[in-house]
Amino acid sequence: MHQKIPFFYVSLSIIMLQIFNFFIMFLLLFFLFLFCSFRIYIYFCRQNSKHIIMKAMTLSPSSPVSAKYWSELKDLSNSVKLELITLLSSSVANSVSEPSSEKGWTKSFAGRWQDDRTAEEIIEDIRSSRNANLKELVL
Repeated sequence: MHQKIPFFYVSLSIIMLQIFNFFIMFLLLFFLFLFCSFRIYIYFCRQNSKHIIMKAMTLSPSSPVSAKYWSELKDLSNSVKLELITLLSSSVANSVSEPSSEKGWTKSFAGRWQDDRTAEEIIEDIRSSRNANLKELVL
């Protein structure tokens, strides 16, 4: 004998199936969106890099100093140019990292003060050399 399944259970299972289908469709669309966004991002990055390279190839030196160096260096071989780029890049990288070493610049003054007086005598000299304005202010 077959038992009758209540209508409530049938409708609940249909609703759950629809929710599951909706969730699967949502995931598929979401991953499709991510994939397309990534492809668009890569496309624009490539276009931008091509634009930057083309712009760099057509640039002329902006200062007279760089124009002078460019006129001297433009006819060098590619290997020499690459070596120069490496040397210039490393010099810029070294100059950028210098501020971290400048943090302790005050340590170079330690032990530099030469005086035969005691600390109390130095303090007394400083206090006695003050010239406070003792005149009354008239407003």
